[in-house]
Amino acid sequence: VVVEGAKTTATNMIVMFTDTGVSGTLFINNGATTGISRTVDVQLQYTPDATAYQLSETSDFVGSSWIPIVASTTYTFSDFGTKRLYVKYANSNGLATSPMYADIVLYPTPVVTSVTPDTGALAGNTAITIAGTGFSAGAKVKLDSTDCNSISIVSSTQITCTTATHAAASSTVSVTNIDVLTG
Repeated sequence: VVVEGAKTTATNMIVMFTDTGVSGTLFINNGATTGISRTVDVQLQYTPDATAYQLSETSDFVGSSWIPIVASTTYTFSDFGTKRLYVKYANSNGLATSPMYADIVLYPTPVVTSVTPDTGALAGNTAITIAGTGFSAGAKVKLDSTDCNSISIVSSTQITCTTATHAAASSTVSVTNIDVLTG
């Protein structure tokens, strides 16, 4: 209260504390750029005032819940391919960070389930169809140690190619994705 002559003026002092919020980051599989499983390890790094976090494959976090803070957790992506995982952190005052993210490319391990036809000419040039799962663009096909020619990745479950010249014997057909996973 300030008094000047016959005039009295009341003043209030307000102490303001500005909470700038929590901050942090995340790593997928300890910073790896590729992986072979849809389920990944997630390492969370944040300031000491963090009390909760959200993870999501989308930056709008629809369907994601706030979870009590931990240093690491696992997350299962919806499918394989180039993936982005977003995180937001919040403090006890409810202030949240903007979304942050980490990227990873997830390659499935190829699995060969059938090859048709199951016989071919020793001179090669037999068109074959390989059925299975986890085939990626750029995959290579071998019959034992001999490369298949004219490879076409029809889908993640089908490849066609033409055999090369090979010796008389049964052959093992293998598919190797560009990430060097073989099935």
